[in-house]
Order: sequence, then structure tokens, then C-alpha cells
Amino acid sequence: MQLAVILAVIIFVFVFFVSRLLIVPLKNVLKVVKKMSLGHLNQRIEVYGHDEFSELGSAFNDMSQKLERVEMTRQEFVSNVSHELKTPLSSVKVLGESLLLQENVPNEMYREFLMDINNEIDRMDSIINELLTLVRLDQTEQPLNIGQFSANKMVEDIVKRLSPLAETKNINLHLDEEEKLVTMEADEMKISLAVSNIIENAIKYTPHGGTVRVIIDADHQNAFITVSDTGIGIGDAEHEKIFNRFYRVDKTRQRETGGTGLGLSITQKTVLLHNGSIKLTSKENEGSTFVLRLPLHYVED
Repeated sequence: MQLAVILAVIIFVFVFFVSRLLIVPLKNVLKVVKKMSLGHLNQRIEVYGHDEFSELGSAFNDMSQKLERVEMTRQEFVSNVSHELKTPLSSVKVLGESLLLQENVPNEMYREFLMDINNEIDRMDSIINELLTLVRLDQTEQPLNIGQFSANKMVEDIVKRLSPLAETKNINLHLDEEEKLVTMEADEMKISLAVSNIIENAIKYTPHGGTVRVIIDADHQNAFITVSDTGIGIGDAEHEKIFNRFYRVDKTRQRETGGTGLGLSITQKTVLLHNGSIKLTSKENEGSTFVLRLPLHYVED
């Protein structure tokens, strides 16, 4: 009888401590989960040892860190959108009030102010359109209109369309087709927009009298579109940030040229959707070179 009592006490103590070992970590996890559900994404679980609970805690901490990073990115994105739209809206308000508060305003001033208002509206329209493009590109199930087309003709058309912009700055816009027959399977409209963004940026940020060179080449697997310029260049510290949404190396200069800070984000997203890559080499005051690698044959992931 005494042996049975002692055995029961030992079993009870054993079960108690084992349950504590199991329940306490689970309670800690539950406590952190509840806090995170209330929006406190900076919560972390203290990890001890190398058992299954420590692995669960480490995995949970990785997840919470990623969620916190996503939330910070979202907040920054909303802040940037608000700022970008507030600037032209403020300009329109100031211009409108200037006309309303003045009497006997000459027709020439009316026309000048209305043209400025129209330019600011165009800027807002450009921002909104590019934001919508990014939203569509961010969709998990992004529909791509895949078709076969001549990459040479696509690039030729882009260069021809942007030539007047280059001519206004006396920039030598040169196309070099190292491979004459490059046929691709891709979404031509999206790829055309991506390449246009790169070439247009090169022209905008190259001083008067500079050079922008576009090269199209290919091997048996990929097409390569290279855009080099003799422009302002990009410092080493900016290389990783240049594809971030709304990021500007020189905010003042880019506002003057009408950039929204979204073009390179759209380009990178488009290239990645086609299983390609984009590489930048650049130094300040020495120009920049972007190399777009795009598979000749589209393979769905």
C-alpha cells in the first residue's frame, strides 16, 4: 500500500513538472500571439535551449520580424503616396487662390496659371497611373499577355519615340544591335514600358551634350538590353535602394524632371515577373549602366 502511494506521488510530481515544461512555453507563445493580434508586431519570444519549443520560438520570431518589416514598408509607402500627392495638390490650391484673390487679372496671367495647374494635374495623374501599375504587378496571380515578338523592333520603336526628348538636350541617343534577330516570348507591353523607363531616365539625368547608348544582344537563352549613359551617376550607397518605391537619389533634380520615383520599381517588378534580372553599375558623375536580362522563352513558375 505504501509503495502504491509513493508511486502515485512520484507519478503526480513527474506529470506536474512535465506539464509545466509543456504548458509554460505554450502560454508564452499564446501571450505573444494575443499581443500581435492587437497590432503589437514588435513582440518576440525568448528562446532557450535547442528543443522543439526553441525551434518554434525561433520560427515565430522570424515570422514576426518579417511582419514588422512588411508593416513598416506599408506605412512608408502610404506616407510617400500622401507626400507625393500633397505636393501637386498644394500647388494647385495656391495657384487657384492666387487667381481668386486678385482683381482684374490679365488674360495672360490666367493662361499661365491655368497651364501650371494643368501641369500639376498631369503630375498627379502620372503618379496615380504608376501606382495602379504597381498594384497590378503586385497581384499574386498576375496575368501576363505572353506572345512572340521582335525585341529589336520593340527597342527601335522606343528609341525612335524618345529621340525628340534627347534632341532637346542635344544628347546622342545611339542604338547598337549586336544581335539583329532577337525574338522573345513575353508580355510585350510590359517589357516595352520597363525598357522605356530605363532609357527615359538615362536621357533625363544625362547633361546637355551627353551620350546614351542602348545595346541589344542575345545568346541561346536570354536577351540582353543594356542602357549606358554619361549622366550624373549613382553612388555605391544608393545601389540597393534605387529600385525602392518613391526613392530618389536627388529629390530636387528628379522633381524638376517630373519623375515620380516609381519607374524603376515598375521596371524591376516587370523583369522579375518574366524570370529575368536587372543589374546596375554606376559611379557618381561617371554615368550609369543598366543591364536587363530577359529569357527568350517564358516559363511559368
